[in-house]
Amino acid sequence: MTLVGGSYERFLFGYSYNNTTSPKLDRSFTYAAHKAAVKCLASAGPFLASGGVDDLIHIYDMRLGKDLGYLMN
Repeated sequence: MTLVGGSYERFLFGYSYNNTTSPKLDRSFTYAAHKAAVKCLASAGPFLASGGVDDLIHIYDMRLGKDLGYLMN
């Protein structure tokens, strides 16, 4: 399982949770995703989308660990 969060400082970060005999939380990725605060996150399958105060929507492939680009208004 991957836990994803955004910050007021424009960063998007993810942690992988391993629920085995000794549960562990490992950092998966950190992106400087936006020019200002991250406002929302959505995910489906391996894809993650983040929206920020800068009115951009960034799209990521979490399986490949790649920033796929952004959409703008």
